[in-house]
Amino acid sequence: MKLFNWQNILLSSFFIVIAIIYNFPLWAITETKPFTLITKNPVSETLNISFANITLSAWQQTTLPNGVPPQLNQDIGFASVFLSLHNQTEKSQRIIIKSIKIHNVYNGQLQSFSFKAKQINLKPLENSEIAFHLSNKTGYSGQGKVKAIITYQIGNKVNIIESESVEVDKH
Repeated sequence: MKLFNWQNILLSSFFIVIAIIYNFPLWAITETKPFTLITKNPVSETLNISFANITLSAWQQTTLPNGVPPQLNQDIGFASVFLSLHNQTEKSQRIIIKSIKIHNVYNGQLQSFSFKAKQINLKPLENSEIAFHLSNKTGYSGQGKVKAIITYQIGNKVNIIESESVEVDKH
């Protein structure tokens, strides 16, 4: 049981550090309920690069914590996608994350998040955890669970992987 508590502390600390690095408002993490985290193991292996885990966290913050002044056009929908990658070769590898889309599981509706392609360079035998933070000003539309669909390219090969579906934490 002690190990589980340390894992929670480490995970919470990780989210706070990521929030600071990416200029997310800390109240979005510290004043909300715990995030819903779901992972898939193992997800995909392409050209000696494995996607060991995909974790999606989805939440909507419609009310501000006490003391935080409202802002015009404030972000209220948030999604964080964490990819655990492993380069299994002794050569550097380049991965291009072409798109990350958040879809409603029940009706397939695309949620209004935007993402710009990102290139990831993995050194020989490198393990890497990459975090992508998405937000919007409209929140989540529809009811039920959502999932992340990631399109990536390694060399000339384009593949699609997806996360497990998660409930949107609404506050």
